[in-house]
Amino acid sequence: MTEEGRSLLLASPSLYAGLVVLRYLRPFATEEELNDSLLRNGSWLHRACPAEVMNVRRLHLFLIQNPDLSPAVAAQIRAGEVSIGMTGNQVCASRGEPKSRNRTVGVWGVHEQWVYERLYVYIENGVVTSYQDSR
Repeated sequence: MTEEGRSLLLASPSLYAGLVVLRYLRPFATEEELNDSLLRNGSWLHRACPAEVMNVRRLHLFLIQNPDLSPAVAAQIRAGEVSIGMTGNQVCASRGEPKSRNRTVGVWGVHEQWVYERLYVYIENGVVTSYQDSR
């Protein structure tokens, strides 16, 4: 979440509650159903902080397009969490695109460090092998 978005959410409990509701809504069956729900429930949120609503849309769209995900991984994505064993696509669905990616290529394969705000995710050959956060 951006610093501006965080400040806005802290200043407005109803806005924060609205985003939480959107993030944790029941799983959607289709993209059309997701879009309808966002139009009905999220239009005022979208005007207040469009980037955050788009993040919620991104994660729900990923869940729609990947119905074979385990319930545990789907719950982690909804919660914005990262865990060892996730794929790079699952991390992007959960956290969004990283601020930057550092990549090392060698005979062993491809190692990447994805940099988020207060989080570093280490990916080897497309799978999370470790992460580092600051709390």
